Amino acid sequence: MILDLDHTLYKIQIKTCRPTNTLNGGILFNTVSSRMNHTEGNMKKNYTNEDVDFFATSYEGQVYLIPIELCQGGEKRLVKQYAQSANKKADLMSDYEADKVISRIKNKEPLVVKAETGINKVYQHSLDGVYMNI
Repeated sequence: MILDLDHTLYKIQIKTCRPTNTLNGGILFNTVSSRMNHTEGNMKKNYTNEDVDFFATSYEGQVYLIPIELCQGGEKRLVKQYAQSANKKADLMSDYEADKVISRIKNKEPLVVKAETGINKVYQHSLDGVYMNI
């Protein structure tokens, strides 16, 4: 799928997700292209940032947009919340809700949200609404 946002085109690969069976809930989706070949069997190909800008998936009525930079290694996990002993390898579902990601694109904010516990983020904008810093 192609997303035209303020005259900039973004390549989006749509993926089916499945719920995880972990205590902190969440979803999991494949970040590779799979196809069957009669002679070689199941063939998998990793996507690159030349192929895709974002992965998109939908779960329980919410659409998620995840930057390709976060989707290396065959599959991607998004969690509803971090467990107390979380190692932060997964990202929060709420950080990658499509409307939030689109807002960050429009405001020229960083697309990747870093996992930090106990820290509140403050987004600094100029008086005319242009993103400046976190």
